[in-house]
Amino acid sequence: MKKILLSAIILMLSAVAAPAQSMYRPEEHHIPVPRVPRVMVFAGDTIHLDRVDIRERMDRELIAFTYSHTNSILMLKRSERIFSQIVPILQLHGIPEDLKYLMAIESNLDPRALSTAGAAGLWQFMKVTAREHGLVVDEEVDERYNIEKETEAACIYLRRAYAKFGTWMNVAASYNGGQGGLARKLEEQKQKDAMDLWMVERLRATCTGCSLRSCSSRTLQPSASSWIMTTSTLSFPLGRQSR
Repeated sequence: MKKILLSAIILMLSAVAAPAQSMYRPEEHHIPVPRVPRVMVFAGDTIHLDRVDIRERMDRELIAFTYSHTNSILMLKRSERIFSQIVPILQLHGIPEDLKYLMAIESNLDPRALSTAGAAGLWQFMKVTAREHGLVVDEEVDERYNIEKETEAACIYLRRAYAKFGTWMNVAASYNGGQGGLARKLEEQKQKDAMDLWMVERLRATCTGCSLRSCSSRTLQPSASSWIMTTSTLSFPLGRQSR
């Protein structure tokens, strides 16, 4: 019964939206492929995109964010409400504001997000990590779903990671795969920068944001998210957006 009702609502909305679509010229329905800039600045770190492999990885991420309308548009719609709560806490702890895009990648800005691995909340803390950083997680209370408290814990985690790795890009790279995993890769390949690591292109269906995405591109996803969310012309199907 619920499925039938939902289908009826969708059909009704489609019928209402159809006349509105005719108000726009056909070319306005097409979102152009974003151009990869020569450089990006993320959390104070300059990313040079003139190297072919890095440029192609960034190109893939920008295209994915541009055309994955469901996730991208939902993030854009949620961003003002969520960022207004997150940014003051980041600033209080001396964490660059751009790290909010790391959170966006982890959870699509959904405070109720729960991964198949058991990571929860905006910052996708596992239970053990949450408890290690002062959050209560038991049978009755799960503070990972408290936006302010989980962000406070995330700031502690991020600050410790920065003390270990020295750059915020390295911190972003270590967040999903773990600090130990990144440290091992850097040591094995005799590198200091995660951007210089040779990472195998493994296709997995468990990456946040889009299925069958390469996990090696995780390093660039926060900066790609920042670029899309701050320069975006994504207006379809929300309507025309003035620039």
